Amino acid sequence: MENISIILSDLDGTLFHNDKSISDFTKETIRQAQAKGLLFGICTSRAKVNAIQFLEGIEPDILITNGGGMFYYKGKKIYNCEFTVEEIRKLITAAFEVFGKDVIICADNEHALYSNSREELGDKF
Repeated sequence: MENISIILSDLDGTLFHNDKSISDFTKETIRQAQAKGLLFGICTSRAKVNAIQFLEGIEPDILITNGGGMFYYKGKKIYNCEFTVEEIRKLITAAFEVFGKDVIICADNEHALYSNSREELGDKF
């Protein structure tokens, strides 16, 4: 345990309770680890705006979102892999052709999450 320098956690099914809350005990444990010099990070397939809405009381040193498509360290964007608008249009068109118009589509960037499903957007959207 002495060689640990970083703790990375997923959100859903890991850090979150079923209601997407994080216990005060967990928040305090994270703060104590950071106070000892450990880095704490979140790794999730969620979009950044969708992930951070649940992190009240936690200030991750590292935030990896979009399944690894965006990487932030101490609030600074280190890496961003994104599709062009034309690529997104092609992907959406192909999804509708293959799955029909009932398919749920989400697209996001570092500022917002866009979806044709209210459920995907969450409570704050």
